[in-house]
Amino acid sequence: MVRGVRHLMVLVALVWSVTTPAHAQVPAQTPAAIDPFADPRVKEIESHLRCSCGCNLDIWTCQRQMYCEISPAMSARVRQRLAEGTLPEVVLAEFVAERGETVLMAPPKEGFNWAGYLLPFVAIAAAVIVVAGLIRRRSRMAPASEGSAVDVSAEQLARLEAELARLDEDR
Repeated sequence: MVRGVRHLMVLVALVWSVTTPAHAQVPAQTPAAIDPFADPRVKEIESHLRCSCGCNLDIWTCQRQMYCEISPAMSARVRQRLAEGTLPEVVLAEFVAERGETVLMAPPKEGFNWAGYLLPFVAIAAAVIVVAGLIRRRSRMAPASEGSAVDVSAEQLARLEAELARLDEDR
């Protein structure tokens, strides 16, 4: 359902940009007109997008730590789209439409992706249940008490007493 909403948002944004007269649109600014440190939308969008240089960082962090050639270009595109008046959700949707869901730092919480979000919690809950069951079973086992009676034949008792007497003599 969320995927359908996302596609609908992109479609509405594209139709709006094509059908709205030029005089009604926000005047285009250069990407340099948006300061990435002053506009929180830039960091918000860039922290959700994965840099494709192989560093596995978001483009906000990558261009400030890794100095690759890819993240500054992606950042410039984000700032340009924001300067044109594009909504942040639409900018993210455009990157997803162009590069697939792998461009996102975290997969969207929909469909089979829920397994990735829920499986760790299910595994932890199962482990807690197993450990609790083992502890309960272990505590139910009756421990042998120190004064428990053991069936010993008279012959075994005599042999034990003789062995103890021999040990006393050796001392």
